[in-house]
Amino acid sequence: RIRVRLRADTTGIAVTGPLHTRRIPWGRIHSISAPQRGRFGRRASVLEIEVRPDGGAADHAADTAGAGDTGDADDELLTFGRFDLGTDPADVCRQLLRRL
Repeated sequence: RIRVRLRADTTGIAVTGPLHTRRIPWGRIHSISAPQRGRFGRRASVLEIEVRPDGGAADHAADTAGAGDTGDADDELLTFGRFDLGTDPADVCRQLLRRL
């Protein structure tokens, strides 16, 4: 049985863990991607969601005005594989980007 750990709605995403569900509003999401990586001769996608700290989008916008910024050191990276999502991470990435 596959346990789906990520849900999205109009207010943001919900990440379900073994004991609780964490809600993250869309405004705190810095980036969403699904890079492919190879290992042991196989290629697989992993969904990566970079989340800003609770300081909010306004604080982050002021800090990232410079060119070539790659995000704050305090940003959090959430990763989800096929087992976590119940489907292909690249498909989930495309759907989340449409909502963002």
